[in-house]
Amino acid sequence: MFKKISFLIAFFPALIYGGQDGEISATGSTTLLPVIQKAAEIFESSSAKTKIYLRGGGSSVGIASMIDSTTDIAMTSRAFKKEEMEAALKNGITPVPEVVALDAIVIVVHPSNPVVSLTRKQVKDIFSGMIKNWSQVGGENDKIILISRDSPSGTFETFNSRVMENERIAPDALMLLSNQNVVNTTSSCPSTIGYISFGYLVPGVKPMDIGGVSPSRENIRSGRYSLARKLYIYTRGAPEKTVKRFMDFLTGKDGQEIVEELGFISAR
Repeated sequence: MFKKISFLIAFFPALIYGGQDGEISATGSTTLLPVIQKAAEIFESSSAKTKIYLRGGGSSVGIASMIDSTTDIAMTSRAFKKEEMEAALKNGITPVPEVVALDAIVIVVHPSNPVVSLTRKQVKDIFSGMIKNWSQVGGENDKIILISRDSPSGTFETFNSRVMENERIAPDALMLLSNQNVVNTTSSCPSTIGYISFGYLVPGVKPMDIGGVSPSRENIRSGRYSLARKLYIYTRGAPEKTVKRFMDFLTGKDGQEIVEELGFISAR
């Protein structure tokens, strides 16, 4: 019963716009995509006339699609930037945000790495290339291998602004397309360091405390963990008809249970 859900690629923008009642298009964050996919499957199964089209690509892709009116929903792991909001308003679009989950950027290393905590400055210095060896932060005498997300990612943009303070990440960093790619690479190489969404944290990688504060659910919800963030759904204006029904489902009890089931933190 879940076969109706459709994943569209960028070459068919005309199909992405779910302009008819009973159709919804959602585009953007690969971090949030599994939550929306699962919610869409359940929502579609309860309504034979509903069809939901999903497309990833990253938060920036979702935001650009909303600005261009080629998606009903933008999935983002960051808020619209000022210039993005201005571009949308100029095009007659009023993006309306809804927080659907709480999350955090988690710095991860291989489980064998003896380092357990870093300061934000140390993380910045590592990713900028100033710190090149684990021995400089209390680890073994091994060269640090950097793993980053790709630039369309909202996770990359949040890390870039809040940790790097827009200083360039070292050019030898591996730029990967998804959280899962970062997990797979970090778990297989002892000298790596990367960053992922809290929802993708698994035993194969070890989370770093930041400034002595662990990325626990409690610390993320309270904001004590400094890299906590929100995951958003943006609609084109106040949601109506099928979009509103889906939003009500997603932010209600059943939708928030999906958020928790997939490793994120309920927004409610």
